[in-house]
Amino acid sequence: MKLMTIAKVVEQLKAEDLMFGEGKLRRAIKAGKIPYMMIGSRALVDIDDVRTLIRDGGGIGIEELSQEIGLKCSAIRRGIKEGWIPYKVNGRAYEFDMDEVLFAIEAKMKKQ
Repeated sequence: MKLMTIAKVVEQLKAEDLMFGEGKLRRAIKAGKIPYMMIGSRALVDIDDVRTLIRDGGGIGIEELSQEIGLKCSAIRRGIKEGWIPYKVNGRAYEFDMDEVLFAIEAKMKKQ
């Protein structure tokens, strides 16, 4: 267990090339997905819990998806509009499950 402030967690995740912004982290805490502890006016979270959330379906953002699969963000948005790329909306941001997206791309390739 390694407790850190929200800002430090986001900084650490960026250093590890994991795209998880402060707003998204605060929403996950508010939704009860990540336990936290208040010390004064600061919320402390376990960075390992955040990493687990990211790996276990917390979803990835469009920029990270773009880097992973090699499509531009505009192509991903077009796939969303056409209805063949699965996604979830978290606030105003798209979230993707990598396995579902890869399955959808494979299905699209087989159709063509």
